[in-house]
Amino acid sequence: MVCKTIYESSILSHLSINNFIMRLPIILGIALFLTGCALPWPVTVLSTGMDIIIKKETGKTPLEHGISELTQTDCDFTRVIDGVFPCMSDEEYVDYLLDMDCEHGYTWNNVLSIPKCRKSAI
Repeated sequence: MVCKTIYESSILSHLSINNFIMRLPIILGIALFLTGCALPWPVTVLSTGMDIIIKKETGKTPLEHGISELTQTDCDFTRVIDGVFPCMSDEEYVDYLLDMDCEHGYTWNNVLSIPKCRKSAI
């Protein structure tokens, strides 16, 4: 009887750990999402301002830099607006540009630096 109870409790604890591990990404996502609301507004404003300055200087936000390093690809979350995956290898980025089939080349002269076809030759 004691062995059976120990066995059952070890299975239950194993199931609880697996259940927790399965829910961990959701828990972390909610926690990260809510921390923006929990921070004092001056910290949030300062953080957003720093993101904007870094994006203007480097072309990427700190989060995009971090994800790019982790995935070893070029990540730009504004690509989602065009309906493509935000992280691409160099070859995938070239294919993305070629698929646009621009007659007069490309321009990135817009607020979000999204590549667009030029309307006329330079």
